[in-house]
Amino acid sequence: ANVLLTLMLLYDPNRSADVLRKNLPKPTESQTWARQLWKRTVGIVGLGRIGRAYAQRLQGWDVRMIAYDPYVKPETVPDYIELVDLDTLLKESDIVDTFLVVTDETRDMADYDFFCKMKPTAYFINTSRGQIVEEDGLCRALSEKRIAGAGLDTFKTEPLPQDSPLRKFDNVFLTPHIAGSIGYETHRLADFMYEEYKAVAAGETPKHAVTLSMLETMA
Repeated sequence: ANVLLTLMLLYDPNRSADVLRKNLPKPTESQTWARQLWKRTVGIVGLGRIGRAYAQRLQGWDVRMIAYDPYVKPETVPDYIELVDLDTLLKESDIVDTFLVVTDETRDMADYDFFCKMKPTAYFINTSRGQIVEEDGLCRALSEKRIAGAGLDTFKTEPLPQDSPLRKFDNVFLTPHIAGSIGYETHRLADFMYEEYKAVAAGETPKHAVTLSMLETMA
């Protein structure tokens, strides 16, 4: 979902499809909207398992990847990712993608001030938890063109209410948080669950525990 939203925001294929569907004139060079991911800076907020998987999938795009995670050990970070502080990440990234669990520290972390530190040409993506984003602040930032757009797969209230102001922006891609319900992926989820049950029954630590840090503390 993260890679999909990254590409959707940069290329805006829906707008390109409308040229053909609505028989519109082709855009001139100054009117083009599609941008390349190549050579962009991608900022990853939260370098856990999913954040690292996202970074791994972007390696072939020849992008610069920077990350903020105050709890990660630098020696465990792949050499193609540069650890930076949050302000640096927001200032330098063309794409800011969040991979966070909800804690007192991360709740409403992406607020108006957060977006004001981003480039006006940058995009924000969240597919982790809706509670990470202060939605009024995001709408204000979008209205004031503080950022170029956003891609959201999770929301504070799901399904997203019909009267949500997020629905009015044509530079925001909204997806319904169903990546795990896509055909083959549903069967894979059952396989993952079976392997996790086996690990727990054998007294082992499950590989995909959300509260892995808590398990380590208890051990």
